[in-house]
Amino acid sequence: MKRIDRYIFVEFVRVFCICFVTFLGIFVVADFVNHFDELVRHAKSHGGMGQVLWEYYGAKVPWFFDFIGRIVGLVAAVFAATSLQRNNEMAAMMAAGISRWRIVKPLVFAVGLVAVLGVLNRELLIPKLGERIFADARNLAGDKSEEIHPQYDHATGIFMEGESIVTATKAITKPTFHLPNDLAPRGTVIVAEEAMRIPREGNRPAGFLMSGVDKEKTGINQTVVKNETLVVAHPSDVEWLKEDQLYVVTDLPFDQLRSNGNWKQCASTLNLINVARNDSLDTGADVSVAIHSRILQPVVDMLLLFLGLPVVLSRESRNAFIAVGSCMLVVTVFVVSVLGLQSLGSSYLIAPSLAAWLPVLIFVPIAFLMSGPLHR
Repeated sequence: MKRIDRYIFVEFVRVFCICFVTFLGIFVVADFVNHFDELVRHAKSHGGMGQVLWEYYGAKVPWFFDFIGRIVGLVAAVFAATSLQRNNEMAAMMAAGISRWRIVKPLVFAVGLVAVLGVLNRELLIPKLGERIFADARNLAGDKSEEIHPQYDHATGIFMEGESIVTATKAITKPTFHLPNDLAPRGTVIVAEEAMRIPREGNRPAGFLMSGVDKEKTGINQTVVKNETLVVAHPSDVEWLKEDQLYVVTDLPFDQLRSNGNWKQCASTLNLINVARNDSLDTGADVSVAIHSRILQPVVDMLLLFLGLPVVLSRESRNAFIAVGSCMLVVTVFVVSVLGLQSLGSSYLIAPSLAAWLPVLIFVPIAFLMSGPLHR
């Protein structure tokens, strides 16, 4: 970087940090006031208020960056460009024969850096902090019962429901699993006290270990196999099972049983692809739309800049707030179009891939036509 590039880049970073910290502070204060009683109650038995606030809000910073980072990056770029115009710095550089494009190159680089950080944050950091990001303030330890979202395993035909779930132990309280008639004609229901999610290990497939099985309501007295694949393991055939236990094989992720529906926001793109390929799940078009949208997100982030920045430079406004307002109006049209098309894709009204790609196909030519002020 040359000296002027560093100057513009540092101005961008300064505005970006101020805006991001400001918005984050507003969010934290509002959320803290709303959940004050729950946080204080949790702090009494979990290391004090300082530790609880760090664990609770520290995990939300990556999510907040993913939620608002691209907009803050655009705002920072617009403020930096407007500052150059207001102080006549851009006019001086253009008088020396430097084009606007060369001047704003550091801003393009900075927004691209934010887009790359957004990808790393979304694919690496958020999936690790998923449970903490969307933790209920009333159940931060995850040891309280939550409402269950019944699910159907499309690979085996088993319908899973229960009284509640416990996130910390990945358990279902008082589960009731309904088996199709072709699997267990003598007993199509498994009723138990608890079902514990067990991950795949060695030759043992993933599934639910059902303990406290009610033998009066459960008619399964032998191992159940479908197409030479184990579906339900019985103690008579499996040594590590106790008399009151059954093992139901399923690749259904435990997160699918949570009723909050935030699992897509916490999943990486690779996880979304694996979910889409999981035979146990009948994923809707919204998952396909999410996968395509994740792939295109860096392109969309850069497209935001090339739609907003020319509006500011063409007006040559010295008022930063008027410039940001004009820029936000254009960007709002773009964002509403993106969300609207994604909604149509999730509702099967258009193809999921088209729902994600169509905004790029429409607005890239528009951004190119608007880029005239950048080359003067």
